[in-house]
Amino acid sequence: MPLAPADAPDESGLVEEPWLQKLERPESVATDAWQAMIDLQDRLLASDTDDDRKDNLRATIELASQLEATLAAHLPADSQSLTTPTSWALAFTRYRLGRALAYRELPEVRERWPIADPDQYQAQLVAAFERLTEQTKGDRHEFILLQDRMFRRSGKKGRALELLEANRHSIEPKWYLKKRRDLLQELGWDPPYREAAQRYLQAGYDDES
Repeated sequence: MPLAPADAPDESGLVEEPWLQKLERPESVATDAWQAMIDLQDRLLASDTDDDRKDNLRATIELASQLEATLAAHLPADSQSLTTPTSWALAFTRYRLGRALAYRELPEVRERWPIADPDQYQAQLVAAFERLTEQTKGDRHEFILLQDRMFRRSGKKGRALELLEANRHSIEPKWYLKKRRDLLQELGWDPPYREAAQRYLQAGYDDES
């Protein structure tokens, strides 16, 4: 079994999420609209954290939806590519929205917040993922974990594992180890799964942290 990355991901080709408050306002965007975007992003980043993500899904989905719509409506046309910091801010917002929607399927989340209309939920998640994929062309390491999740939920678990391994150096070690463990269990590969579960614990992680 390949070893997990021993340290932080290889960030040589990764783009960090831009903070709008640190960017220069585009000339085409009005001052009040720009401030509204900054405020929405600040609230989104405060809501969608590793520690509180599952508890804040309602707020995260609402904030990410509002921010995506506002960015898409006010930013220049090149925001639909990945050529400017503001376009990257839009892509990360779409990623956060898709990830939050995907988290809704977790058993512990569904117990607290049942999915009342599965068809509507499916359409919402797929549409959010498609908007991100259309903008990023589907090949950016920054968003690979959402793509992996979409493979898993569509039954393409082998493809999901292949994608995970191919991008292992771009993923935080905790998430690489956890998702690899879970995929091996879902595939029914018991000996590799047990080894992966042990590796996850030996690295100092658990599902509560």
